[in-house]
Amino acid sequence: MLRWLLLGIICVGSPLSVQAQTREEKVLSDRERVLAEGFWLYNDLQAGVREARRTGKPLLVTLRCIPCEECVKLDEELMENDPELRRLLEQFVRVRIVSTNGLDLSIFQFDTDQSFTVFMLDADLNIYGRYGTRSSRTEWIDDVSIEGLAAALEGALELHENPGEYRRGIQDKRGPEPEFARPELYPSLNGRQTNLLFQR
Repeated sequence: MLRWLLLGIICVGSPLSVQAQTREEKVLSDRERVLAEGFWLYNDLQAGVREARRTGKPLLVTLRCIPCEECVKLDEELMENDPELRRLLEQFVRVRIVSTNGLDLSIFQFDTDQSFTVFMLDADLNIYGRYGTRSSRTEWIDDVSIEGLAAALEGALELHENPGEYRRGIQDKRGPEPEFARPELYPSLNGRQTNLLFQR
């Protein structure tokens, strides 16, 4: 479970030995596709924050475990192909995170059994909302949908467009203090691989 926190690319129940591609090949292929399409910033939260400040748009951050296919119902490709959802996505600065090294866990608190999670934030990383957590380990298929995500995005946009009305309720709103500030600080992950070739 904690490996996903460190690398963002390992999925329970998907042995690497039976995958058609290696983990690195999948990540590099994903990176090439995303960068070629130009719709998402890739694995660069700080670039997203800068762009959100420059444009005044809210920030949409997805955490995505690349090899995991069987336990994901929504991902960026499905999201982009829905016309109404794409219209909503275009109103955000969009960042796709596939490696959570360095991620501030006091802000980005999520279900680590998930392979896809969405955060909606302002440029100061105040959270408007999260989307993607399962209500059950086994009975979860109806927990995420295009329609549900669209409603969540609409809610975040409403908060963003009316800062005076909602600011007090969201500013500095955080979950409980995490045991470790960043994923790579977990003792059980000491010595694990910390880099893939995201910049190749």
